[in-house]
Amino acid sequence: MSLTMKAWFRGVAAAFKAEASAQAVAGILLLAMVIYTGYTIPKPSMIGALRWISYINPLRYGFESVVANEFHTLDGTCSNLVPQGPGYEGVSLSNQVCTTVGAVPGQSTVNGNTFIQLSYGYSYSNVWRNFGIVIAFAAGFIIALLIFTEINTSISGESVMVLFKRGAKHASLKDSDSADEE
Repeated sequence: MSLTMKAWFRGVAAAFKAEASAQAVAGILLLAMVIYTGYTIPKPSMIGALRWISYINPLRYGFESVVANEFHTLDGTCSNLVPQGPGYEGVSLSNQVCTTVGAVPGQSTVNGNTFIQLSYGYSYSNVWRNFGIVIAFAAGFIIALLIFTEINTSISGESVMVLFKRGAKHASLKDSDSADEE
């Protein structure tokens, strides 16, 4: 994922002549990419007209893979079972349920796969598919980087300024050579 995003940042930088404009565009695009990973705004809650951003977002696929891999073997212990409190001391676990998404009545734990599927639409079965998609994004960004670099090389050649002419000496250096006694 880090190589993919490094290629993305370099591709954006190569597409612009000035560093300031590249940084401004990259900042705004990165903000949109982070918001539309599916975690900040879960996919079911996204506005339909903007949901397409999540499909062209390499962070979404990498983040889904990381979260699905972490939650795959996790069974989270519930901290709050319902009903509980005064008058419910004698209620058995079979008559209680956890308040977390994906809880099953009568169990004091929540399966991690069920939780991420119901909360975010993530699935462990997509881990290797997402890996391939992230690699494809990386290849695309590297190709874009190479194309933009090739296109913008003529622009960088126009601004070259010769700072030191070969064989020339500054006036103060010429004066010091004549006063040298050695």
